[in-house]
Amino acid sequence: MQMLNLIFNLLHIGNTIQTNVISINPKIDVTLKRIEKDFSDGNFKQAVEDLDKLITDNSSEALKSVKYQLLLIKANFLMQFRKIDEFQEFVEHIEKEYKTFIDIKFKELKLTLFALTNNQEFFELSTQVRLETPNSLSQRHVEIVFYLNGRDVEKAKELFEEEIKITQSRNKLLLIGGHIYSNLYRDDKEDISIFNNADMYYKELLETEQISFLDKMQIQGFYAITLLNKNLQHKTLQDDFLFNVEDYKKSLDVVFENEAYFNPEYIKTLLENYSYILSYLGQKDTYNEFYKKYENDLSIKHYIQYCTVNEIQLDHQKIQESILNNTELDDLLIYMSLVLHGCAEDIDEIIKFLKANNKFIYEDSSILYHYVKAHILQDIKLESEIFKYLEYNRHRDLNILMAYIESNLYVKNQMGVFKNLCQHRVVPKIVS
Repeated sequence: MQMLNLIFNLLHIGNTIQTNVISINPKIDVTLKRIEKDFSDGNFKQAVEDLDKLITDNSSEALKSVKYQLLLIKANFLMQFRKIDEFQEFVEHIEKEYKTFIDIKFKELKLTLFALTNNQEFFELSTQVRLETPNSLSQRHVEIVFYLNGRDVEKAKELFEEEIKITQSRNKLLLIGGHIYSNLYRDDKEDISIFNNADMYYKELLETEQISFLDKMQIQGFYAITLLNKNLQHKTLQDDFLFNVEDYKKSLDVVFENEAYFNPEYIKTLLENYSYILSYLGQKDTYNEFYKKYENDLSIKHYIQYCTVNEIQLDHQKIQESILNNTELDDLLIYMSLVLHGCAEDIDEIIKFLKANNKFIYEDSSILYHYVKAHILQDIKLESEIFKYLEYNRHRDLNILMAYIESNLYVKNQMGVFKNLCQHRVVPKIVS
């Protein structure tokens, strides 16, 4: 449900000095500032339409230098819309067709592309740009962004914890620090210190810096999804979060109004979050309308949720076919949760499915635990090989340990019942 928080901003390495002095009409300059502000505030339609009109109006060869500046902004917009393929096409087009205008600003754009695509040329170009830029960021600072966007969050954290000690660059590291720890918390939700670190950097950022609509939405998503997960796990909810679920929903509403501009795969991820939000907020009618509209874009776990919310009998064949075709672990885990929250028929269907596809049993320890629990609840004998696996691996993690303990207690209880029956059975007397 929670995606990685990444840096989708232009890597401003220092005080950029243009290598080419490009004259722009003051009226156009004012319009550009307004366009960039509109985009930053989330007025995407207005920003894109105004920029496209400027590009069209300044397409003559005589205005090529102006168009170069406009295309840089267009490329930046595509990057923030997460249309990375189109962003790369623009960068390559600009580099080929506007060679005489290439400056530090373009190199920073290209550097940002390398960071998002995990291109190792990043390191050579970043050194070059730093040397050409006064008051530049440190090389370590720049590399933190590379590792964060390259999904090597542990490496980014290692560099970040050294760099944050340098006070003069602290304000430029706050968003990065928040993203690093929010990503780490996504994979280790039991370590509250990780959450507290993300929370600390996000709070300081919002107290001291102005950030864009899209950056704020990433932060809102971190808090909202944390709240949703705690609610699903029936854990105590904090009431002092920076943002709540409703804040995130409002931002998502803005994005969906402008979804044509965004990467479709990114929109699909946001749709999944929105589905959980509507269910969490108890907006049943809105949720049902939303599900019917986007059913084909949502994974099978949302079909399970839809049936649960509306008390509709599950089509197990539909669920199982989807799991076999897509093999999404999240879908399988949600299906397994029916062992604890579904009816006896659901549990029987899950047992049959896993027996027929036993490779899934060992794919995640949570699946193994639910498989064992299903047998206990339905009073079905568990395979000896499962007992052996639990015995050998019981110290590996909590799910396997719990499955081991519960299965052994169940067997002992069964033996106790049998012994009790033997002691109290009626033995017929032999009549002489």
